[in-house]
Amino acid sequence: MNEQDSETKNKALVLAELQKYQDVLMAAGDSLDSKIHQLIAAGSLVLGLFSTLGMIQTGPVWYWVVVLVPAVAYLVSLIWLGSVLLPANYAVPIQADWANLYTAYVPLQEADLYDRMIKQYILAIEANSKVTERKAKAVRIGVWALMATLVILIGSRLLLAMSSPAPTL
Repeated sequence: MNEQDSETKNKALVLAELQKYQDVLMAAGDSLDSKIHQLIAAGSLVLGLFSTLGMIQTGPVWYWVVVLVPAVAYLVSLIWLGSVLLPANYAVPIQADWANLYTAYVPLQEADLYDRMIKQYILAIEANSKVTERKAKAVRIGVWALMATLVILIGSRLLLAMSSPAPTL
């Protein structure tokens, strides 16, 4: 095998690995979208828990401050999660446009074609990594916001119950 054939084979291997990486990145984006959906759905569970525990009742001012501040913060995080879930513009390595394909790729020699495709995949992966990182950050923050809100709401309900006079029979 001559040096040019070896270089072409190496470029083909690099391109195949970049294609796999792009596929994994797209699958990760789909998985993160699913997690964001679940976090948004968990918001209704928080509201249900809020109602079930009887938190909507009269109580001291401290109780309402402790309950309303995390509730508003959680609402803001749900809105942010919703904005992250909006359809993203994913970069694709090669535009599916026949005129573009025919003029930009078909006339190239094999080595130049591999070089161009590798470059296009690298650019797409860089752009899509930013989208995936933003979604991953939203999931991390959403999970912590959900847990913190649940702890604060349950804790404030327990404190209210302990500070209230015992009911008489």
